[in-house]
Amino acid sequence: ENILCAFHNLSSDIETQIRFGKNDMLSILVSNASNLDPENQTAQEYAVGTIVNIANLFENRNIMASTDGLLKSLLQFASISLNPTLKSEVKRTIIKLIAVL
Repeated sequence: ENILCAFHNLSSDIETQIRFGKNDMLSILVSNASNLDPENQTAQEYAVGTIVNIANLFENRNIMASTDGLLKSLLQFASISLNPTLKSEVKRTIIKLIAVL
């Protein structure tokens, strides 16, 4: 959870968004974003928030949209999240990613 919090904080920076927009990092984030264990809720929100931040960089969107499970994890999060702010950001991110498919 602490590492995902650090990733989320770092992902606001454009240079970090470039580095995080790679398959290995995306796989880690998707794995945590997809974990529906209630005890993982905070880590899940950090992972999803990081994905949202990374998607702000247009250059990352093609690889993100084609990353296995990424869109599914965002859709799943948007359908169950009780966090209205993050839920709204996730919906906007889904639209951005679908637009590049």
